[in-house]
Amino acid sequence: MCLSVRATAIVLLDLTPFSHLTPSPFGVRRSVALLTPLLSEEAKQLPAWKSWVAHARVVAVALQHELSPDDVGALDGLIMNYLDLFQKVPEYEGLHKPKHHFLIHLPLDIYRYGPPRGYWCMSFEAFNAVVKRAANRSNFKNEGMSVMSYWSMKSAIALKNRRSAEWLSDCREDESEEPEW
Repeated sequence: MCLSVRATAIVLLDLTPFSHLTPSPFGVRRSVALLTPLLSEEAKQLPAWKSWVAHARVVAVALQHELSPDDVGALDGLIMNYLDLFQKVPEYEGLHKPKHHFLIHLPLDIYRYGPPRGYWCMSFEAFNAVVKRAANRSNFKNEGMSVMSYWSMKSAIALKNRRSAEWLSDCREDESEEPEW
């Protein structure tokens, strides 16, 4: 089933020139393939749907691990198409934000610095979950000290056990190694 969903999504997103790229992150192609059968033909012609599909095209290409110079040039065209379609949606009037303008600079940034995966802040944002968990454990009393104590104990336990970065994961908990609070 996965192959047919992916093949359908490539046709819907018109990403055949990018078929050499790895499957898109975050299920972008799959989301379009799953939503399309639920929409009537009339709904598929709405400017909002066309804008969203164009946005999905941009995301599917921009978040690849590797991009060739030709891919980056094609990405520029996809971005311009998305911005044009976004402006045509009546419900989006007045919603044009600076992030839409910054999108224009993405191809040049990719030429200069490589794929955005190499410099995006998602890993730093994910670390906020660790800090938040430590703050919740403190019951919001002397948060700074509690968070630092939690982090230093967690770091010390990890160094003692000579683990890799697995200890940063909130998915795997080993309560026997948690510091006593």
